[in-house]
Amino acid sequence: YRAALGGSWSPGVAAALALAGLPYALMALMMTFLHDDALAARPWAVLGAIARLGPSFLGLCLTVAALFALVGVAFAAALALRDRAFWAYIAASLACWLLAAWLPIVAMHALGSYYAPRQGRLKWRRKRPRRGAR
Repeated sequence: YRAALGGSWSPGVAAALALAGLPYALMALMMTFLHDDALAARPWAVLGAIARLGPSFLGLCLTVAALFALVGVAFAAALALRDRAFWAYIAASLACWLLAAWLPIVAMHALGSYYAPRQGRLKWRRKRPRRGAR
């Protein structure tokens, strides 16, 4: 993106590009984890699954994006404390890292909870049973 613009940088455009790629990334993660196969997330399969789910999946993606933005705001607030109150900055940074570690867990749980009632609409079939399952 930056090279296409000749070296100029726009945070708004970068955020819009990241927001546009988030549904693809989340669906690819969901396909990979639920199939136990790294090759399950083929581009056409991912785009087809996003099209089948439609606006409800995009709403979930916006929720996850808001959580990522919350982590970014928390880090920015912690960084603002750095010069004024160093020990508060240390405590806030630790809290931010805990939040950053917790967010992917919440996002994956939200994706799994979203998938469960929509299994039939996605029509994902396993070629082989999961490990440890009959």
